[in-house]
Amino acid sequence: MGNKYIFATHMGIGNRGCEALTKSLCLLLDLPREKTQIYSEHYKEDRKSDLQRYGKIMKTDRWSKCFFLKKIFYKMQAAIKGDIQAIELMKYDLSDINSESIVFITGGDLYCYEGTIKLMRFIHDYSIKQSAKTLLIGCSIDEKFLMPKVIEDLKRYDLITVRESMTYDNLIKLGIRKNVYLIPDSAFTLSSQAAGVLMQSNDNIVGINISKFINGGEKDDTLFFRNIEKVINYILDNTKYDVMLIPHVFWKDQDDRRLIRILKRKFPTKRVFIFNSEKLNYCQIRYVISQCRFFMGARTHSVISAYSECVPAIALGYSVKSIGIAKDLGMSIQTVIDCRNLKHEDELLKAFLYLENNEVEIKNILKEKLPSYIEQAHSLKKIIEKNK
Repeated sequence: MGNKYIFATHMGIGNRGCEALTKSLCLLLDLPREKTQIYSEHYKEDRKSDLQRYGKIMKTDRWSKCFFLKKIFYKMQAAIKGDIQAIELMKYDLSDINSESIVFITGGDLYCYEGTIKLMRFIHDYSIKQSAKTLLIGCSIDEKFLMPKVIEDLKRYDLITVRESMTYDNLIKLGIRKNVYLIPDSAFTLSSQAAGVLMQSNDNIVGINISKFINGGEKDDTLFFRNIEKVINYILDNTKYDVMLIPHVFWKDQDDRRLIRILKRKFPTKRVFIFNSEKLNYCQIRYVISQCRFFMGARTHSVISAYSECVPAIALGYSVKSIGIAKDLGMSIQTVIDCRNLKHEDELLKAFLYLENNEVEIKNILKEKLPSYIEQAHSLKKIIEKNK
């Protein structure tokens, strides 16, 4: 493949989905630790984690190294151009990328946000100038973000793998065909890890993960919030299930715990509790999810954990990734809820009732589909070897 492997958009383990992508690719591709560099925007946090077993953690921040007058000059440039984002790009240190590098852009949905689109293009431009190989791995992109500039950028990659068929079909339709492959998210190849997890097995747990993105912020008066309250009230009043609230992202500006704590305050009963997952890695949180009878998740990689463990799940979706992955696994559209466009207070409850009534069928679909689906994910190594 190459002499140096660069994970240029890892971001940080504070988002367990980012952790899952980086770890699964390192394992799947059997990358040598001594030749692997993982660029982190949360350097101190990542350095304390087990991510160091997979590669050298690299600090992306070069801003702190700049002299004061140089910072003033950069800021003036950005102000003149009317582009505050330019300051962020100036901070990103890519100096280790060279012609011997294979640069992994672990895409996820990074092409679905204006700020990260600019960052992706910045990294891609720099990598191409250094004659490095660029690989966009495991991407999902809503059609509305496939603008001319993004299409132009995508066409420059040496390899693109897409994790669900809806994005794949859109790329092909727009003429992005060169070295584009439909391959499931590499996180499906990971295993759950029970070691280090303190919890009692209980067949009557409903796991719930929520985020501010599907709630439109951190308020308790939204239509989504009323929906999730109605589900929990139903569970408490009509079943013997306990409700476990499971955070999956811990970054300051995206912290799942903040909204989860607001929800917990609505239900003082011990049957609704928060699982303190912030000290667990992705595979340990997957084990926690595997112990649930049912699961409802906002974070894509929390839902991937549920699917991987054959736990009937509702994807509290807000983009093509949720719909596409569910569709490719044969899940009913009734198990994917567009939480940003809810119309009624009982939409999540209807979805949960669907899970209850079709529990065995959903488990059987997953058990039947997953072996070939995961085998397809493992094909990534041969495809990268073929396109090196």
